[in-house]
Order: sequence, then structure tokens, then C-alpha cells
Amino acid sequence: MSVLLQSHFRASGLNLPFPISAIKKLNSCQSGFAKLHARRMQGLSDPALHLGQMRDWLRRIGYQPSDLDRLNIVHVAGAKGKGSTRAYIDSILNEYRKTLGKPSKVGLFTSPHLVCTRERIRINSEPITEEQFCKYFFQVWDLLERTAREEGLDPAFKPNYFRMLTLLSFHVFIQEGVDMAIYEVGVGGEYDTTNIIERPVAASITALDIDHVPTLALSVRQVDKAEIVLLHRAAEKSAELNWIELHPALETMAIKPAEKFQYNNASLAIALAVEALQRFGISVQRKESQTGSASYADLPAEFVPGLGNMKWRGRCEVIRLEKQHYYLDGAHTQDSFQVACSWFSKLPSNSKHKRVLMFNQQSTRDYIGLLRTVFRLLTNKGIYIAKVIFCTGMTYKNRDYKRDFVNKNANPKALETLELQKELQGEWLRLDPSADVAVLPTIENAIDCVQGLSGEKVSLTCS
Repeated sequence: MSVLLQSHFRASGLNLPFPISAIKKLNSCQSGFAKLHARRMQGLSDPALHLGQMRDWLRRIGYQPSDLDRLNIVHVAGAKGKGSTRAYIDSILNEYRKTLGKPSKVGLFTSPHLVCTRERIRINSEPITEEQFCKYFFQVWDLLERTAREEGLDPAFKPNYFRMLTLLSFHVFIQEGVDMAIYEVGVGGEYDTTNIIERPVAASITALDIDHVPTLALSVRQVDKAEIVLLHRAAEKSAELNWIELHPALETMAIKPAEKFQYNNASLAIALAVEALQRFGISVQRKESQTGSASYADLPAEFVPGLGNMKWRGRCEVIRLEKQHYYLDGAHTQDSFQVACSWFSKLPSNSKHKRVLMFNQQSTRDYIGLLRTVFRLLTNKGIYIAKVIFCTGMTYKNRDYKRDFVNKNANPKALETLELQKELQGEWLRLDPSADVAVLPTIENAIDCVQGLSGEKVSLTCS
């Protein structure tokens, strides 16, 4: 660690600003809708430049990419399934931490967050504390400003939101003595922010994506065209690429949800955990199948609770209250919606219960196409939706956000006029002219609406 960083920590002390100040400064790192829109229109984006900037920011807070090697990072890429895969790995490694004390501390860097920003940076499966978040955030923030002034740069120029959190996670994990960390990519691709990680323990591709590092890469089976690309890129980068098939041990294990995609994610997580554990002298017998795919026999006892007890909020999640049952999933692609609707259609239901669809989409994705997919899939399954609610991602009825959810990248005019929600309403009514469809400005309004249907009061806050 640099002398600059050490002296800064000694000077920092424990007089920490209130956590809301840290979140406010972090939110200022969002580009904002106007800038993002201008960049998209003008094509002003150089991903290679962004990766170079990331290395420079890392240097300015006192580290080199080689310093990240001590974290023994497992790198998870892919278009879908990353959340479940990283959660399985985290759960397995923490079982070993509890039983063998190795690894001693497990870090997890993930996105997005559901309740608080601190969820993105976890140690031993728990979000870092407010004190830790605040202390380490301001150490990073102050170092970036100080080194900018010393090097004649603009102190106001900061990493964007995701890059700032990535830098913060590196700093937190190194300072807290994490000896194994799981990292999810951001947007993915060769120039992803997380690709300043040069020597991960293992890299993985959950679906249709490529990791850049010359190391062992594990992938679930892909469609033919994707497999050809992955093989080509692996050879180009001198990486050993292994295909992961369904692990036979999972055939008798209760995986939730019991969907094919989840068994694939769990199989990939097993392979990654096996590679990671070797860093601590823990070996699991590895065999090669007749097809040349990697498999592992006789899984140790730690894998069973690690796989069976894994929980990942917002992915096929069920919250049951007395009169209201919430089925939550963060699907945002055609394939993901297909999986979510398949899962929902298999859940037990009571014909007396009204089904309500709460749908939020505030990005530049093909939201109309996604909505049509939901309608088609549910209709084909014979599922009737009694009421449809389209709302924004804004939290409270006073048109304000919870501080952890401030979104400066959304079009403020569209939020004010509910332009997108009204377009979605029109499309659903075109698909089902008899439908009961509401457009509401906030999440709190949407929950109030559901409460009115059931007569049961629900708190908006989650623990």
C-alpha cells in the first residue's frame, strides 16, 4: 500500500460524516439523463478509454491491479443468471468459512441493490455496515479529490456511479482483509470496468458473454453461434474454456426455483467454487466426462446447505402476508421474462385470489416488446390478471426517492408526465380491451392500490 494511502487513513480518524452525506455524494456520480442522452445520440463512448481511466483511479486511491490478486477473485460474467450463480458461490464459500475457517472472509460485489446501496458490497454474506460504508467511501472520495489537485486535474471529475462503487469495493475488501471475493461484471464485454482484475481465480460466463482474462473460464452450454464465438475468444486470449453440464448431485437436491436455468446456474457455481477452494488447499475430485465437459463427483457436505439454503432477493422471490402474496422478479429481457412467467405459472394458487400485475420499466429497453411477452406467456398459461398497475421507480407519494434509489439517469419529463406508463397502459388495453389498468406515479401509490383490493395494510419499508 502506498505511503499516501497509509498517512491518509491515520489522518481520517473516526469522525465520520452522516451516511446520508455519503449516499448524496455517490448519487452525484450519476451522469444524469441529459448527458447520457447526448452521448447516445453522438456515439461518444470509448470503452477502452473507460478501462484506462479505471486503472488510473485505482492508482490514485493507492493501489495497482496486482494488489487485487490478494482477493482471489471469482469473476462472473453473462447476460442472465449472474445473480443466482454468484449467490450460490457466496453461499458455498461461506459454508466452508464456518466449518473450516477457510476462506476467512468472503467478499461479494454485486448489483443492483433492492433496499440499500450497502447490499452491493458484502462481507460474509452481510452488507457492510453504515459505519464501514461511510468511512471507506469518504476515504476514496477524499483521495480522488486530493490527488486530482496534486496532479493538476479537475477534482469535480469523478468515476461514474458503478465505477465509484467498484473502486470502493476494492478498497473495502483489501482494508477488511477479505481473502476471497466474488465479482459480477457491470455492462460486460472486454472493456467492462471490472476487467482491471487481471488474475482472477476463475472466470465464468452464464450466458452469451465473454471474459477477457488469460485464465480458466467456465461456461454453461450456449446456443451454437455463441459457443463458436466463446471458443474463438478463449483461444485468442489463451484461456482454458470448460463447458459445464448439469451436475448429477443436483438431481436429488431441492433447488428453488426448480427450473432448468437454476440448475444450470447451480452447476456453474459448483465448478467455480471448486476452483476457488483450491487456493486454500481444499480439493474436490474432478473428472472429465465422455463429452469432455468438467464434472465433480462426491460433493463435500458443505455444498449441500450452500446450494439448498441460498437466497437471492428479487429473483423468483415470494413474500407472503395474511391477505397479500407478492411474487417478485427482476426480469428485464425476453428470455428472463419467459423464465419468470414459467415459474409464476407453476405456483399454487387459489381461484378466489385476484392476480395483480405491478410492472415498472424506466430504461431505454424495448418495454413494449417486454410487455407483450408477459401478456403472451401468461395468457398461454391460462393466467388471468384482474388488475394491472404501471408505476415509475420513484419511491414515495410526495414524488421523492428513498436516498438509495435516486435515479438521475431517468428522463425527468417522462417521470413527471408518466409518458412511458401511459404508453404501456395503452398497449395492455390493446391486448385486452376489458382489462382494469391503472397508471400511478410512485411505488407507494401502487402498494396503496393493492392494499385497497385486499384491505390489508403493508409497510413500504423492508428489512
